[in-house]
Amino acid sequence: MQTANRLVRSIFGFSRCNIKSLVCSVEVAYELMFIQGRSRASIKVTKDIYPDVAKELKAKKCETVVRQVERLCNKCWERIKKDDYLLKKIVGNRAQELESSSEIIFLLACYMKYEKPFQEVLEQEPALTF
Repeated sequence: MQTANRLVRSIFGFSRCNIKSLVCSVEVAYELMFIQGRSRASIKVTKDIYPDVAKELKAKKCETVVRQVERLCNKCWERIKKDDYLLKKIVGNRAQELESSSEIIFLLACYMKYEKPFQEVLEQEPALTF
């Protein structure tokens, strides 16, 4: 299994960008979905993921973590869309627009679990649909 840090680094490269909040968010989502067995629909990012990430990062305000993660998710999606290799590797052949940061977080958590493009995973596990 690929680690969240390695996965996010493979997207961002070795930039100076601090990716820790996104990495923690993906790890928490992975834990909730694949270890605890919660359905995607039952996980509320603002209540189930961001507070845990804020605690992990010892952030004074959860809002700070929310802004960091949302900014990183937007950058992450922009990088994936611009790189055909990453797009096919992580998402699959069909380029879709992801509407929220939570979709990026869950997409990356699914890739960590299956190490296959999301389109292939959906064929096997349709319940993972966002």
